Amino acid sequence: FEFFESTWDRLYVSSNGYISFGRGSVGDSAQPWGLFHVPIIAGIRGDLAMGSDGRIVVDEGLDRLTVSFVDVPVVAGGETASFQITLFSTGDFLIFFDRVPSGAAELITGVSNGCDLPDGYPPETDFIP
Repeated sequence: FEFFESTWDRLYVSSNGYISFGRGSVGDSAQPWGLFHVPIIAGIRGDLAMGSDGRIVVDEGLDRLTVSFVDVPVVAGGETASFQITLFSTGDFLIFFDRVPSGAAELITGVSNGCDLPDGYPPETDFIP
C-alpha cells in the first residue's frame, strides 16, 4: 500500500480504531500528539473497549483490504462505534462510518504521515483562501 510516498507491505490494526504502518501501537491517548508519531489512518481513534462485545474483521480482496470495527464500545460515554477503513491497491483509501458515538470525548478521525512534531501539534493551517 502506498501512503505518503512510502510503500508499506504490512500494517498494524489497533483495537483503538486505527491502522498504522511501520510499527504497531502509538499509545492509547486520543490527544493530537499521539496521532502524529507514526503513519496512520484513524477511523475513530480513542479509548475503545475491544474486550467487550465489539469485534474487528479484516477482509482481504484482490484489489483492497477492509478493516471493519463492529459495535466497538467507547469507554467514555457507553456508546458503540461501527466503521470501516478500506485500503485500495491504487493507494486510495476510504473511511465509512456506520455508527458514530455522539457524546464521547477525545475521539479523532484523520491521517498522519508519521512526522515527529517537536511540541506534539501540527502546524496551523489556514483553509480559507
